[in-house]
Amino acid sequence: MFTETAIAAAKAHALSAYPQEACGIIANDIYIPCDNVADDPLTNFAIATDTIQYYIIGGTLQAVIHSHPHVQFDVPSSPSKSDMQGQISMNVPWGVIDTDGEVVADPWWFGDFLLDEPLLGRTFHHGVRDCYSMIRGWYWQKLEIKLPEFPRDNMWWVTDDNLYLDNFTAAGFIKISRAELMNGDLVLGRANSTKINHAGVYLDNKEDGKGLLLHHLPKRLSARQAANPWINRAEVFLRYAP
Repeated sequence: MFTETAIAAAKAHALSAYPQEACGIIANDIYIPCDNVADDPLTNFAIATDTIQYYIIGGTLQAVIHSHPHVQFDVPSSPSKSDMQGQISMNVPWGVIDTDGEVVADPWWFGDFLLDEPLLGRTFHHGVRDCYSMIRGWYWQKLEIKLPEFPRDNMWWVTDDNLYLDNFTAAGFIKISRAELMNGDLVLGRANSTKINHAGVYLDNKEDGKGLLLHHLPKRLSARQAANPWINRAEVFLRYAP
């Protein structure tokens, strides 16, 4: 997304700041390191408001990057709820650099620019490419509807948060019955959880009359699968009706 020079500078900054979180911005295709002014820079980051505002007002802010130290490299880390809130408020891509103090990974990115990515074959990445991201992508690409993003921590379903049931009304959905299912409706159920934590888009299959479910499960690629096995276990059905 950005120049190799800018990314190399951001990665070097992440290593030099370890074990604290490094942070900086990209403006005019240049990485600019910033002081981490968070109360606890070992677990969080913050960039001074006047610094951010300078580049926003000047119209040169292209991205924000920070590091996640103390990570394992078998899977990338995920954006925190506060990371997602910050990205939404600034409306530019955010990048995260995973590092253990010795190895530093290329940044992974999140933001609404991902809405245009192909829907099938995505690698699961919570808060970036997960089941709700899939729903947002389908509604944007097929209906030109931009559903609101809801900031969420990884494993939100073991906390007091309830992503789908708490927010479906705000996203413009109403509950319907299973018998009313039509193309584009949502099918909600549980995936290894006591809480509803998974959803997919129901798709009419005109060729054989059997519906499909477009969804994305952890540790799997996004896919279309026969809908009935999921519908039979589903607990809530939703229709977009703002």
